[in-house]
Amino acid sequence: MNRHWSDGLEHATQFVIFPPLGREAEFGAAKPRLLAHLKAHFPDYSFGLTAIAMDDEISILPVCGTVGDDANGRLKKPPAMARMLEIKAVVGAFDPVPAVLS
Repeated sequence: MNRHWSDGLEHATQFVIFPPLGREAEFGAAKPRLLAHLKAHFPDYSFGLTAIAMDDEISILPVCGTVGDDANGRLKKPPAMARMLEIKAVVGAFDPVPAVLS
């Protein structure tokens, strides 16, 4: 039986969201709403939003570990691809520019 490097590790529960290129300001202005929107959909996870973009699309990276001195770092198991796609869909459905009521 082959073991995978992540067998027995806790699952990652922290994620970093990168806005799409050219929309950094929109997402930055909507940061509190976006983070609340994500928390409502995924209450067991925590999210952060960067001020920089990586791609033309929204990018989401799980935080799969920490770095520590004297071997105090920790690794975490990456989430399943289905979960990553679910998070991306929720972020993709979010409108950073709210509709103006007249």
